[in-house]
Amino acid sequence: MPKPFRIQTMHFWSCPDQGGGTLFAPLKEIALSLKEDAGPGALDFDLLYFATRRRSDDALLHPILCAHPETGEDAMVFHLGRHFMDAIVEAPGGGGGGQPRVLSSEETASVVEALRSRCEDPAWCLSYDWSPGDFAIVDNLALAHYASPSTQADRRRAGLRVLHRTTVRGEHRPAKAQARPR
Repeated sequence: MPKPFRIQTMHFWSCPDQGGGTLFAPLKEIALSLKEDAGPGALDFDLLYFATRRRSDDALLHPILCAHPETGEDAMVFHLGRHFMDAIVEAPGGGGGGQPRVLSSEETASVVEALRSRCEDPAWCLSYDWSPGDFAIVDNLALAHYASPSTQADRRRAGLRVLHRTTVRGEHRPAKAQARPR
């Protein structure tokens, strides 16, 4: 989608007896940590783009590191799900010379692991176990969230997680943040 969902609401009707939580992580802090870790031989996340529908006429590239459209703070656009992400593309200026370069499967796995490990870092990650009736409003451009692995447990063993989710269409296409001193 050219303009990622801006807001998401979640209202929980039924929750598993065990697990079934959601992990939340602040994208500004993750973006800053990725920039701080950039060095010789490391992938420069400032040059990386998240690609969807790459094999179609309406392919989309979004910068992984971008500016929040309202606050101007560092933000990010990415999805770790395979059915949402076709590839990671490196913009010219990286290892590909003057042409964009699709990262290899090994490089993509490295990028996904770097994002996942930061999203799950207890230093800034919140793991929230829902109760029936809980309601959340999430700024998708400031807060990463995804269901913990326990939500995939057999429902006969863990219970059933039922929620109503509403997403609000985005108004802005992700744009690179203005260059700032590192």
